Amino acid sequence: MQSPPVAGDDRVFDDQGFFVEVLTLDYEAGPVHLFGGKMHVNFAKAWDVTPGVYGADLAEEYEMAENIGLGGAYSFDFGQGGTHALGAQTFFLDTSGLAESAFARRKKTREADGGPGNTGDFSLFAVSLDGGDIPALKGFSYHAAYVHHANDTVGAEKESRFAVYGAYEFTLPGDITAQPLLEFVRFDDADGTKGQDRTYLTAALGLALAIGIWPFPEPSRRPRPPTARKPWKRTFRSRRATRSPMVLPWTLPTSGPATPASIQTCSGRC
Repeated sequence: MQSPPVAGDDRVFDDQGFFVEVLTLDYEAGPVHLFGGKMHVNFAKAWDVTPGVYGADLAEEYEMAENIGLGGAYSFDFGQGGTHALGAQTFFLDTSGLAESAFARRKKTREADGGPGNTGDFSLFAVSLDGGDIPALKGFSYHAAYVHHANDTVGAEKESRFAVYGAYEFTLPGDITAQPLLEFVRFDDADGTKGQDRTYLTAALGLALAIGIWPFPEPSRRPRPPTARKPWKRTFRSRRATRSPMVLPWTLPTSGPATPASIQTCSGRC
């Protein structure tokens, strides 16, 4: 026992910081949705919706967050053919004051650092197609996207990204809801290096068991607004499906928004 006792330090809220992840101005009129500000790029889904505590860890390598951009989406309702949304965005990596954090330091990319997406102009673009609500394929949804990722670093190649995703939700006996999902992602000339390609394959099965009106919730990795019925809102208002801990996720590297302001917290070296 130490004598005299040494007073301890108060660590309440130490190493906790705040930063803005999403901040957009949106306009909606019927099937048209236009937006601009700080946003995610609508590329791939597994990084956000794969069930399980660790299910999306590897897929998060290709999450495209914290970009300054402009975008729009147009929704098509084909009745028996389902509802589909065609979207487009132009963007660049955020190196502005919005990338700073308050109360704690976080690593901030500077425009002079270079690298994929860090161009300071709207030379990058993404196109996407999302759909579902098909009566003949009830519970099925899909996503496809392409990203042209420019790189201002001397001698670097322009990177291309492709993503295809599909999920099918159905009910099993005993009030159990199941949703298998599969996603394929391909990078050509990854990180601006000629001939350096990457392929990701994610497969997962989510199960939800309802007890009365209370399902088993899956912890969300970041705050998300409520799920919307319109497909472009599902696209740009990324959501978490409710899943039980009974999940089987795999992500294998096989080679080489209409949202309100979102404030995130960071701890330590964030």
